[in-house]
Amino acid sequence: MLVSPVHRAENRQRRGPMAIESSDPCPCGSNKKIKFCCGNPIAPELDKLSRSLEGEQYIAALERLNSLIGEHGPLPCLLALKGLTLISSRQIDEAASNAEQFCQVDPENPTAWAQRALSAGNEVDPEQTMQYLQKSLEFADPSQLAPITLPALQVVTDRLLQSGNAFAGYWHLTLQMAFQRDDQSGLMQILPFTQNQSIPLLLKQQLRIPQPPADASWQPEYEKAIEFAGRGAWAASLEVLLAIELDDPLLQQAIACLSTFLGDTQQGPARWRQYSETCPPESDDAIEAEAYAQLLENQSEPDMVDLAMLTYPVPDTESLQEHLVSSPHVRFVPEFQWPSSDPENPPPRAAFILLDREMPDSGEEITMDGVPQAIATAYLFGKQTDREARIECALVSTKKPDRDQQQIEHVLGDMAGSLQSSEPSGRVGTATDALSWHPVWPTKTPPETIQQLNIEQRDHAFEHNWPTIPLATFGGSSAQELLDGGEGQVRVAAALLLMESNMQAADHRLDLDSLRQKLGLSLPEPIDPTSIDISVFPDIRFSRLIVEKMSLEQLATVYSRSAFLGNARGIIMTAQEITSREEKPEGINLAEVYGALVESAASNTERLELLKQARQAAADQGQSPAIWLLRELPLQLTEGNSTRAGEIIQVIQAQHMQEPGIADQFFSLLVQLGIINPDGTPASPAASGDGIWTPGAAASDSGQDPAGDEGSKLWVPGMD
Repeated sequence: MLVSPVHRAENRQRRGPMAIESSDPCPCGSNKKIKFCCGNPIAPELDKLSRSLEGEQYIAALERLNSLIGEHGPLPCLLALKGLTLISSRQIDEAASNAEQFCQVDPENPTAWAQRALSAGNEVDPEQTMQYLQKSLEFADPSQLAPITLPALQVVTDRLLQSGNAFAGYWHLTLQMAFQRDDQSGLMQILPFTQNQSIPLLLKQQLRIPQPPADASWQPEYEKAIEFAGRGAWAASLEVLLAIELDDPLLQQAIACLSTFLGDTQQGPARWRQYSETCPPESDDAIEAEAYAQLLENQSEPDMVDLAMLTYPVPDTESLQEHLVSSPHVRFVPEFQWPSSDPENPPPRAAFILLDREMPDSGEEITMDGVPQAIATAYLFGKQTDREARIECALVSTKKPDRDQQQIEHVLGDMAGSLQSSEPSGRVGTATDALSWHPVWPTKTPPETIQQLNIEQRDHAFEHNWPTIPLATFGGSSAQELLDGGEGQVRVAAALLLMESNMQAADHRLDLDSLRQKLGLSLPEPIDPTSIDISVFPDIRFSRLIVEKMSLEQLATVYSRSAFLGNARGIIMTAQEITSREEKPEGINLAEVYGALVESAASNTERLELLKQARQAAADQGQSPAIWLLRELPLQLTEGNSTRAGEIIQVIQAQHMQEPGIADQFFSLLVQLGIINPDGTPASPAASGDGIWTPGAAASDSGQDPAGDEGSKLWVPGMD
């Protein structure tokens, strides 16, 4: 095609260095041949222009294009080539003006609208840029998209995600993947999004426009809408459906889906709720529709609270630092990263975690009530040119600000002056803030204790705190108030579904059924997979499938889909079932299935056995066992199995160092384990004083439990 030097080069590879012929596609993007399109009167000039663009002779090309436009008028083919030239030479403002003219001259030209999207600057709203792309897709030939469509789609997607429009950004990512199905680039772009466990599962799951009944009077219009939607022209599809003006549940569902693809936070929530009201009361469809409404609302108006930064003047920084380092109410942070590199705003000289109580000497027998919690992160600044020495205390919660301030001032004592200022330091979700706790674990706290207390705190927070939290999604009421009023079952059930599915992405064991029972809500019923089409089954219901009744094909589909979405619950439940059966699904990497179960195992003995099975499966499938050996090494060291650890190191060095990525992973792991230094030299015995075995040395006990290194991490429900 003439619209791109790449396509021009492809033509030359195919036909050799021949002149452009009238039977070639017209550069305007109409998919018509030059002799039947606007390029026919100037066919010889098009060949010259294409050669100039191919040789990146942009100045010469622009001069000739302007001259031809002056002679022949703003032909679409000339405007298309001019736009490509301006974009290629990074003259974006000029490209935007050209694209606007192009759209006026040929308002149904997909190339014109794609160029307008591609040349839209940052001053143009991302949603408006998306509408330009939508116009391009509306007028596109379904069988052959304009070459410039994909770059425009990339730009629009990036801008949507950067602006926080996660719904529109994600669905445009899926469109990229669909357009690039013949290569892996689209998949590589979407995977970081789908694998991000902080992104709600409901947002990432399959969402399909339903098929109409065969006898529907509005079927022709609906099929037209589906045809638009099939190539990503969701705005055009939505326009068709809205024009039908029938109060039909299927139409309402389709309209809600299209609004979600477009990230419409204004109309989308109402459209989902309109559909929800047509569903059977408290059904899965009704609850999930309400969940979509809540997600869209939270995107445009997130339910957040402001955290505070308390600043105190410091007369003597040296004395205060010594005081804090020695205080039982403080944990010193020896290494911390400061985000600013501005020389006029130097980093603090020290950082500390301020606690709500004294730090116990040991956590060996600690209970939940005895765990110190962080109330603030404190940064100590020395005197600067324009500022006196100070300590800035960033509160980690809004639950008890007066108590926290009093505790901070108690810890600082007379080493700091009176409160100088209180300013916002950041924002946190209302529910997250209300449910979170911020433990700072004493040394020698057993890992099992940490895990158990995290679970206990999480469960307690949900059952006792969450029902009483006023939330924006409930109109400022709490869940309990909503239910006490005799309404809100669907809204509360949807909110619980969202929280449960989001947390199950990280913790496959979690469910909120006890909270549902406490609130008087119906429990989600197990789902018999023998009666469903798994290919269109909602991902958010995977956790309820009776895995024992699933076919091998269903197991493979749910496992693969869950792995794609980073859904731990779906991965673990299917992986457990797959490994328990004699017959295995086809097309599944069995080594990865065993590997997926490692972190969910109850003990290192189980983990090591699973890794052994992963290595065997890899060998049976003709794959390298290197990644499983790398995962086994730290476990063997933890268990004190020095002989096996040494064997693993030798095998990796002798057999797998040439495999892609293995050498880097191996080096990083050895540094992490204290076996070598970052410069590659063997670590000294002192470097392994944290109890980690190194070759040729006995394991030692420094008295520092690895759990102690987790003390500065802040926990919220769903993390353990």
